[in-house]
Amino acid sequence: MMAASSRLLAPVAAHAEEAGGGGEASASLSTADVPAPGDDKASNATSEKGAFLMAGKVGGIASFNHLTPFVIGGVELGYVFGGTKRRLAVMLDATYTAPSADGTGTETFNPSRVADNTYKWEIRQKELVLQPTLLYRLTGVAGGKVTPYAGIGPRIYLLQTVSRGSAGGQTFMDSKEQSTKVGVGVPLGAELALGPGGLFAELLFQWGPLTHEITGDTHLGSGSLFLGYRALL
Repeated sequence: MMAASSRLLAPVAAHAEEAGGGGEASASLSTADVPAPGDDKASNATSEKGAFLMAGKVGGIASFNHLTPFVIGGVELGYVFGGTKRRLAVMLDATYTAPSADGTGTETFNPSRVADNTYKWEIRQKELVLQPTLLYRLTGVAGGKVTPYAGIGPRIYLLQTVSRGSAGGQTFMDSKEQSTKVGVGVPLGAELALGPGGLFAELLFQWGPLTHEITGDTHLGSGSLFLGYRALL
């Protein structure tokens, strides 16, 4: 009788073991599928925090007023506002460049003050520019790896125009003229996430008036291409 009972109970025990093992597997799978608690919350909390902004950049400037292309460098200091997914920022941008132009001219005075009525001239336009900028950053693109951005702000030009010339083997004394002008700048670019910030490429369009005695009535319109690194701290 006992042997018969054991044979009868064996399938029941086997079924119970299979059910128990399957239950453990199901529990294991369901636990693996559940994300660690707090991960999303931590990410969202970071994106909602404000942060200080610092950047350095270097590139080239191509003027629209016949000045030659030249190297340009700059720094940025600013703040990214919390509660905006780090999309809205303000910053102060400072850049420096000194493009030039040269050529020959013909003396119009009679009698002529230079030999053969011709002379060579060169102009160096030194520009220290400050731009308070309102910046919009489109965060969350490509899983947060790429951040396109655009901005606008007034450009405050601290200018010095230096001119020099020569004729008949003699060099003229340098002439200098300084002024402060106000224009506008529009930066467009994109950041590639790296470390606490991102590498960025930026195209800056700018325009401002230039009315010096040396240069005549002209402008400071140009396009600049920058490469740099922007950190959020």
